[in-house]
Parts: sequence; C-alpha cells; structure tokens
Amino acid sequence: MGRLGIIACQVLEKELACLLREHHEISRIYIERSAENTRFASLLDDDRTRTVNDADFLPVRCSGTEVLVDVLPAALHSDVDELEYRCNAQIDAMKQNTSAILLFMGLCGNALQNVVVREDVPLVTIEDDGLVDDCIVALLGRKRYMEELRKMGSLFLSHGWVTHWDRIVRKIERDMEGFKMVLRLDDYRRTRYIHTPGVDEGNILAAAQDLSNDMELEFTSMRGSLDLLD
Repeated sequence: MGRLGIIACQVLEKELACLLREHHEISRIYIERSAENTRFASLLDDDRTRTVNDADFLPVRCSGTEVLVDVLPAALHSDVDELEYRCNAQIDAMKQNTSAILLFMGLCGNALQNVVVREDVPLVTIEDDGLVDDCIVALLGRKRYMEELRKMGSLFLSHGWVTHWDRIVRKIERDMEGFKMVLRLDDYRRTRYIHTPGVDEGNILAAAQDLSNDMELEFTSMRGSLDLLD
C-alpha cells in the first residue's frame, strides 16, 4: 500500500484516464484543483476520484493503493524551460505526500533531462530501451517509431495532439498560415494519426482529418498501444 504521484502531460490525459479506470486495485484517485485537472476528472468519470486544494492536507495513512494526479497544460510543449520548471515545482509539491512519482510524459525536447536525474525523490519514467523521447514514442514503441521516421515527412498526431492542437500551435505560430510555412520548409508531406485502443471516440478521427486538410497534408493513420504507458 502507498501513494503514487503522477505528473502527466495533458496530451496524454485520455490515455491516463483509460489506464486508471482499468486498475481496480487503486482505492483512491486524488486530483489537484486546476483547470486541466478539472477537465481530466470529467474524462476519468470515476467515483474513486477526490479533488484536493493542497496535497499537504492529504491523509498521512493511505487507504490501500492511492494515486495523486496533476495534469500539466499541453501548451508547455512549446517552452522547454517552463516545462522543466513546472515539473520540478510539482515534484517538490508532491514528494512529501507520495512514496514515488511517475512522470507520465517523455523527454519532450530534452525538457526533462535535468528533472529525471533528481535523487531526492524516487522517480518512475516511461521507458523503452531508455527514457522515451516523447508521447509518440510512448504510443508506438521505439522500434516502430524509428521505422516511421525513416519514411521521412510524417507529422504524428494522437488524440491529445488533435484535442489540444490550437492551444499548442498558438504558442509556436500565431496562425495556421505561419505553421504551414514551417511544415513546407521542413518538407512534411503527411500526417500519421495514431489509433490507440480505448482512447479514440466521438469525432476525433474526423477532427484529425480536418486538421490534416487545413495543413494541406495527406491524412494517414496507424495503430498504437497503451502497453508502455501501462
């Protein structure tokens, strides 16, 4: 018994919700109060969930196996320094109330390279022959990801990337025309949407196709997996 802290990227919020619902041995899911976490709680829709204002006021004793979740904004992808700062700050806030902390994200442009070497708290990372580079490697596995990279010209999409696209891209380019210019300069030719079991639903596939059309890229798709995240 114990309490695991989970610091998650919002791009992987749906995957995390799916996995937490499947792990019935978890007796309580604490979620810190924020806009991102409120959204995550609605995706999770689980009666084990409790919202807390301050993790310092959690019970000292755990009632079975518990998790404490904090979901970081998707737009942090565009600012490596800010992402590193937020991860370190959240680890500091969680470490006194958890037995270990899971970083539910990849290196993200090396933003976590100085975070994962911390020795003051047990950290768990997503690994596949080393820490995964990003959420796309987490969904495909390193071998398949490298095979896809060799094809050149692919822009990878997932449920989270499509859902939070405007928020992420707005911090990179002010409008779609500017972003399309970046894609042309980097010779992107297609999108590769990653279907993940238990995650895809509603109109997300149509939204991915529309996004591909907006970027003037060919829409293609492939299968992903939750195995590494689990």
